[in-house]
Amino acid sequence: MIPEVFPIEFFDETERISDIIDPMLRLIPKNQHLFVGLDLAVIKDTCGIAIVGFDHWLEGPSGTKVPFFKCYALFGITRKAGQETSMFHIYQLIENLCDTFSIMVSADQAFSRPLF
Repeated sequence: MIPEVFPIEFFDETERISDIIDPMLRLIPKNQHLFVGLDLAVIKDTCGIAIVGFDHWLEGPSGTKVPFFKCYALFGITRKAGQETSMFHIYQLIENLCDTFSIMVSADQAFSRPLF
């Protein structure tokens, strides 16, 4: 439904990641608490983003309850030659998700500091 990896134009502030992944966002129940995992890559690697949410409890072999999470979106963002990954676009995605969902964001420390 959405591309696994897609480029984002660093200088085009009208381009929105949420528009590209909208088909998957529509499948998420409203008011769902989401966990957004970011593996930010600024120059050479693909930036990875995962959006998951708690679905239900499973009973483990010893009777212990174990959380079951549903992955709503998992994708990579690349950049055009000579550009860096746009932190603006990733921050904009987080803001857009906050409009509809309760979210928690986790990210690697190397390149995430400007977002937080």
